[in-house]
This record gives sequence, C-alpha cells and structure tokens, in this order.
Amino acid sequence: MKDILTAPFVQEMMQTTANMYRLGWDERNGGNISYMLDEKEVGEYLDLTKVIRTIPTGFDAKPLIGKIFIVTGTGKYFKNVQFDPENNLGIIRIAALGILRRRQIHKRAARSPDEPHGETQR
Repeated sequence: MKDILTAPFVQEMMQTTANMYRLGWDERNGGNISYMLDEKEVGEYLDLTKVIRTIPTGFDAKPLIGKIFIVTGTGKYFKNVQFDPENNLGIIRIAALGILRRRQIHKRAARSPDEPHGETQR
C-alpha cells in the first residue's frame, strides 16, 4: 500500500483547508468539509476491507451506502490540517445499513469522540 499522506485527495484537502483559512472563509464554527472519493483511488492507499470502528450516523444515509469520503474532524481547525492531517482528517465509508465506518488516516490509536464520524485507517 502507498502512504496515505501522499495521496492526491489528502494533499488536496490539506491545500483546500489551508486556503479557506488563509482567505478567512472558515474557522471557528465554520463547519466541516467532506469530499467524496473514488473507491479505486482510495484502494491504492487503504485496505477497504478493514473496519476500525462503526458509528451510527444519526440520520438516514442509505442513498450514500458504499460511498467513501475524506472529512475534516469535528472541533478541528482548518489551519491545523496542513500541519497535522493525521489528527485533523478522517476517511469514512457509509456501511450497508447507512451507518458510518471509520478508517484511520494514521497509525496511531483510535481517535476521540470529537473526530469525524466513519471508518479510519492507514
């Protein structure tokens, strides 16, 4: 597997959040970013069969079943994403029941409850 931190979609998210912060568009209560990813591209960087954690979405996500997203973490600052993507981004997949599965973007221990909901992995 390739290093997830070198993935074009991770690099793009790092640049996007840095630009949004630099331009003053978002920060502090500005919300989160989610970006739908191509399964084939993600599969070059992550084992898509490995589920780290399953979390209820709290809403009907059935139209998104199987879709994969890169997301910014709840309570995280856009200005920090470019310097520490491992702790500020997550990759999620909507599971068959419309719940989220988390894939870690890093090798460290599981994230806290304020992280993006879904599957995380590296």
